[in-house]
Amino acid sequence: MVDNSAAFIYKTNAANRTNGEDMTKKILMLSLAIASLAGIAEAAYTFKAYNGDITFDHVNHRRNFTCSDCHNGPPRFIELDHDSAHKLCLGCHRKLGVGPLKHCSDCHKKE
Repeated sequence: MVDNSAAFIYKTNAANRTNGEDMTKKILMLSLAIASLAGIAEAAYTFKAYNGDITFDHVNHRRNFTCSDCHNGPPRFIELDHDSAHKLCLGCHRKLGVGPLKHCSDCHKKE
């Protein structure tokens, strides 16, 4: 009778090594994908307005709020017009009682 147990063990270990290597590659690729998405958001955005541009400090807001506080669904660039910006941004500042609240020029800066 031939003992094939050593061959079976070798094949099993080789399969486990391959699966482990595949899993390591998958984890690495997933990590890189997540890291690249984290870099999509810029540090600051400038919104053009007739009465002065508004610079939005995204990094500062990310330190204090979760993405879902401002974004509906997955984080993405938010297109804002006068009404939606005042509702989202000024509404939040008023609710929290912090940040620019007193005058238009607190946000709108003319160059």
